[in-house]
Amino acid sequence: MIWELITHLGDYWVVTAVAIAIWLGSERDSGPWPVVVVLGAIGLVTLLKATFALPRPPGAGIGGYAFPSGHALGSTVVYGMLALRINTREAYLGALALVALVSFSRVAIGVHYPLDVAVGMGVGLAYLLGALAMVGRLKTVDVKTDLAVTDGGTHE
Repeated sequence: MIWELITHLGDYWVVTAVAIAIWLGSERDSGPWPVVVVLGAIGLVTLLKATFALPRPPGAGIGGYAFPSGHALGSTVVYGMLALRINTREAYLGALALVALVSFSRVAIGVHYPLDVAVGMGVGLAYLLGALAMVGRLKTVDVKTDLAVTDGGTHE
């Protein structure tokens, strides 16, 4: 019973709600990046599931493909972002524990193989690091000066 409750912490609506909360609790004038990053992660996992099309364990009782685990990937991304926002040792350890629990819950309730969740966490971490690097670069672009083009086609 406990695993069925814990697994919901990785549901797409939950990770999206957490991303919205992160955005609302931060400097909103820099854009809704946490929400965009989580929605991108959901899109990525959907693409990967369709590409690999690997079945769930026998008797899973739910549809859809298994590989990689969307709950593992999504929770890694959103709880990783939350830990970065809080930026304390406790926050990082809490995020690690929460991601591990959500990921293990997927195996415990029989809807994923261990490899599904391991790859989900790994892809989630890689995606998060890449997305944060991209967001950092985009935030430093001054559209008025960095992207200004003269009539001659060169940067001002």
